[in-house]
Formats: sequence, structure tokens, C-alpha cells
Amino acid sequence: MASMLVLSDPRASSDPFVGRSFKVFEQLTAHSLSGILEMTLWHDVLRAAQHSDALFHAATALGSAHEAYLHRQFNMETPEEDRALQQYNKAIRMLTKRDAQDAELTPDVVITSSIMFMTIEMMRREYGKAIKHLKAGIGIFAEHHGRTASDGQAKPTLIPTERLEDILRQLETHLCEISMDGPLSMPRRSLVSYKELPRKGEAWASAPAGLDQRCFDSITEARAELDSYCHNLMFLFHEILEPDVFATPPASEAYTERTTDAFAQAFVSWRHRFDGLKAKLAQRPRPLSRPERRTLAQLEMYHLVASQVLTTYLSLDEMSWDKHQAGFERVLDLCDVIVGKHAGGVDKSGGSDNDDAASEAYNGFQLNHGIVAACLHTAWKCRDARVRLRVIDLLSQQRQEGLWDAQLVKWAVCHIDEIERGPGLLEAAALRGDGADVIPRWRRIVRLDVYFSAEGRGAVLVLFVPKDESMEITTIKKVLSW
Repeated sequence: MASMLVLSDPRASSDPFVGRSFKVFEQLTAHSLSGILEMTLWHDVLRAAQHSDALFHAATALGSAHEAYLHRQFNMETPEEDRALQQYNKAIRMLTKRDAQDAELTPDVVITSSIMFMTIEMMRREYGKAIKHLKAGIGIFAEHHGRTASDGQAKPTLIPTERLEDILRQLETHLCEISMDGPLSMPRRSLVSYKELPRKGEAWASAPAGLDQRCFDSITEARAELDSYCHNLMFLFHEILEPDVFATPPASEAYTERTTDAFAQAFVSWRHRFDGLKAKLAQRPRPLSRPERRTLAQLEMYHLVASQVLTTYLSLDEMSWDKHQAGFERVLDLCDVIVGKHAGGVDKSGGSDNDDAASEAYNGFQLNHGIVAACLHTAWKCRDARVRLRVIDLLSQQRQEGLWDAQLVKWAVCHIDEIERGPGLLEAAALRGDGADVIPRWRRIVRLDVYFSAEGRGAVLVLFVPKDESMEITTIKKVLSW
């Protein structure tokens, strides 16, 4: 269907270069950027573009932008970059009036366009603009959700709003990891309110009657449940620590203990079912493919990170993170699997797990959870010198995972270690085998925030650290432009 659109649609056939860019989106971009957005969204976009000029031009702009990115031609006067800008502007014009085909401009079209604009800005490393587009999409969804609730009926849409809600929820979690809030170590939920993306009841952790013995039926099922738990865990942190945001009474100690225990049991149950899934997949005749191995490693990695945060977030003592040393090292082992650096194994395609092609396929831009966010969490919370050096090595190649830019995070990790350990001391400390206990409590950063410029390529890293042994907190700001 999508191929016929490229061949027969006058919007594409009137300009062969536009048709080419749409085809790049259809055949390359949609698959490469599935990740958080999933292929189902792109299939919906390809179908809906036949009825919406805005989505057609947004998809064409994304295809052109992706081609420019692959050729490293962003911010250069190239045909791909010019075409991306032209189609981007056309899509925006279509969104400011009724659709050119006289169809009503429905909220799903605007939200989906916002997601595609966000992706383009991420490729361009204009992260402040990307966040603005996502905020706009979430705001429109909130209005639509409110109207639907009051009217009692949902109007027909080109793209299912349930799917868009799931995607916005995933994107919110992905972006909010960029900043930590308050004296406690927890993901920041600053983009939306409880009313805009109300949590799903079926995804909210409740104390199970017993350990669920049933393994997951698929990787997709395991990922969906873990995503839901991580998103709602983020809401829980703020419900407990920022009751004014939710206009609810402060949580009692009993509620906090009961709810966190429920999440802890849910994570234990998830891991049990996940291990069962891995065992089942290992027994099938066909070996795991590279994408399957990477996805399994990603799920285990984010389960580890979420479990670390859950069991430590209420502690005001940064020394309490040292108990996760083995978990931090396991996270980095899983990162090696994801980027293709682990040794051994040949899959059915005959390729080595760690060959150059496998690594190159991962490097570049992905709209996925990836390794970069986990690397920042690990490097910040694990003060072991060898672990931090491993993180820097993992981030040494250009890798963009949505808002998570490996080069920028590497820069942040180096500054974190300079503040806690001292300038230029990391490599010598790693050679000595300095563990986390070498860095005392009063030298440890207790909070960090990252603020991206709304225009252009710039960010401010704000670090909160004790001034001295009195534990009085002071701030250190580092400015970066790229």
C-alpha cells in the first residue's frame, strides 16, 4: 500500500526527489526508528498519509532528515537537508489549517506529527526543540482525553489514540530520565501531570498473591510489562515526594512501605517470568538473532537499573549505592552485549556477535532506550574507578538514543569524576583498583540536572555536591555547546 502511494500519489510523483524521500522513510527510517515508537505506528503513518497532507509531508521530512543524518550532512547546504526543511515547513503549514484534502484535522494527526518533528530535532541534536515538540504532543493529547471523557464518545481517528497514549508514555519515561529531581535519586517527571497521562490501572503494581510462575509468552509481552512498571514507578516517586503536584495528601509511611513492597514483588515476579522466557527461547531450534539478544539484554539491564533505584531511592546516604557494585558491573556487561562487544557466538546468519558490521549497525541514531541512560546512572552512582572507565569506553563512539547523546553523557561523566575524585585522576585510580569506598560521603554528588537550550545546541549541567564535611550543599554549573 505504501509503495503504491509513492508511485501514484501526485504529491510524490510531482517531484521525484520528494517521492525518493518518502520511500527512504518507508523502507529505511520506519524500520531503523521502530524502537520506542514500534513498527505499528509507522504502518499507521504510511496508511494515514494517504488521507493527510500533514502526515505525508512530515514523513517525507523525516525521511530526508534521516538520509542527511546517515550522510553526516546536517546543518550543511545539501539537497537532503533543504528538502527536509521544506517538507518540515509544509507539514507545519498543514497543521495550522484544515487538511488540504478537506478532512478534519484530528488530534491524532497533530500528535503524530509532533512525534515526527521531535525525532527530526533529535537527529539534528536540537534537544531543546525536541522536548518542546513532545510537550506539545502531550498537551494536545490531554485536551483530547479531556474532551472525550466529557463527551462520552470518541471521534474516528486515522491513528488509534490508545497507541499514541502508549507511545507518549514511553517517550515521557525516556526523556524524563535526563534529569534527577530533589535530594533523592529518582527519574524526573516534569513534562506532564497526572491528569494528562493518567496511569493505567492494569499496569499499576499491586501485591501479588504469590510469585507468578508463568513465563512470558514473548519478548514483546515482557517489554510491555516492564515499561509499564517503570513508568508507574516514576509516578509513585512523585506521588510520595511531591504531593502538591497531584493535589493529594502527603503519603503516609505505611502507604509508602506498602506500595514500594508491591513494586519490589512485581519486579521479582517479572524477573522470574523473564528468566523462564529466556530458557524457553534457548530451547528452540532456531538460535536467537542479534536483535533478539540485544532486546533481551536491554530488558535485563533496565530491570537491574529500576530495581537499584527502587531499593535505594529513599536513602539520603550516597554511600548506600555501593551495595550495588555487582549489579553495576552486570549492567555494563549487558551494555557490551547490546553494542556487540561481547565475545563468541555465531547466529544463523553466520555473522560474529562482535563483528564490525554488528557494531556499525548499532552506532548512530536510534529512538530507543539503548545503553546511554544506563551508563550515566551507573557512572554517577558507582564510584568504582574501573567501572567509570568502562563507561567512558562504552560512550567513546558517536551514539544517539533519542535524547541520550553518548558524547554529551561522556562529557558529563568526566566532569562528575573530576568533582568527586579530582581532575585527571581516574586512569591512575583504575590502575590501582580503587573501589567506591575511596570517595567519601562529603565528596559525592547528590543530585544532577540537565537543562537544554530551547534554541540551538547548548546545555547546562547542574551538579549538587557537599561543600565540605559539614554536608552543606552547593551547586556547580558546567556549560556545553556543540
